[in-house]
Amino acid sequence: MKRHTEKLGVWCSSKTMAKAGITADDLDLVEANEAFVAQAISVCNDLGFKSETTNVNGGAIAIGHPIRCSGARILTTLLYEMKRRDSKLGLASVCIGGGMVATIIVER
Repeated sequence: MKRHTEKLGVWCSSKTMAKAGITADDLDLVEANEAFVAQAISVCNDLGFKSETTNVNGGAIAIGHPIRCSGARILTTLLYEMKRRDSKLGLASVCIGGGMVATIIVER
């Protein structure tokens, strides 16, 4: 996959899942940064994330996109929701200005 900025979340998440030996079907919850609705839909479609387990509290468009702490907000939201649902495996992904991206897989 050629790494275009709008697809970096897909690239990073797919690499992280491959390194962990998991697929989208293994994930109980996903919290993915959504700078724009089209980008969020693209990430879900390209990676096979289910709408009922992705950004279950609304994501950044609904909850907020705090400057310089989006990653903390996304990870915290994922952790609290995993605890609330007694989930075992979650993924948090954030895109950062300038074309950077980070993905983490969390196991409870």
